[in-house]
Amino acid sequence: MDPGSRGETDEGTDIRRDRSSAVDDPLSRQDPRSPSGAGPRAGKTRAAARRERDLRTTPRPSICQHGGRNVKSPDRRAQILGSAARLFEQKRFDEVLMEDIARAASVAKGTLYSHFADKEELYFAVVFDGICRLNARLKQEASDASDPTAQLRAMVHAIVSFFADNRVFFRLMSAEDARSATGRSDHRRRWSKQRHGQTHAIAEVLEAGARAGVFRVTHAHVQAEILRGMVRSVLMSKADGLGVEERVDIILQSFLVGLQND
Repeated sequence: MDPGSRGETDEGTDIRRDRSSAVDDPLSRQDPRSPSGAGPRAGKTRAAARRERDLRTTPRPSICQHGGRNVKSPDRRAQILGSAARLFEQKRFDEVLMEDIARAASVAKGTLYSHFADKEELYFAVVFDGICRLNARLKQEASDASDPTAQLRAMVHAIVSFFADNRVFFRLMSAEDARSATGRSDHRRRWSKQRHGQTHAIAEVLEAGARAGVFRVTHAHVQAEILRGMVRSVLMSKADGLGVEERVDIILQSFLVGLQND
């Protein structure tokens, strides 16, 4: 155990991230802070156990403030999240130490613990921060559009442009999408809620287009999932030289028009 980690260990928290495929989901099985389900992990200091007890009795923040305890330092928190995101994208969860994150963010380890209880909380703060910012951009761009076709394009553009600017989040969110399918932890349920919120927003635009007579919709939510899958495939493809607008054109051309000639 790292002697300066305030009781942090990596053996119980086992989030594994394969860089190109689905990942095992031990967090869905049991609370990594309490393998027995009955109390703090063996070997944990009294201070760490007391901190966790305080956290369990503290109301959860909203989804976009997940893991944020020190609201007086939003810039420092953003600095920590950015550094942590890059490390989690480059290495498996268990290979990243809190001291690595502190060094990358140019802060003391104690500063990390003033914002986040442990590495697990910091990890999920990173991924929730990403999806919240993506959802905010998606809703903003869609609200500025005047008709269903323009709204659909705005949504696809929001997703593609966000990940073009934030490639690190694409890998992390893809891993969370895979884990949330089977995960039963509170984190996984909250992630699924955010993900389904995206699908629901797209489905609403498809249904609006169907009512306006511009889209042929047979099952809005299934077709919304298909569209999200097409976006993900284009983002994963090695389409060198294609910009955001060109990628959006390809996605919408394939989704709305298809490949078959009339």
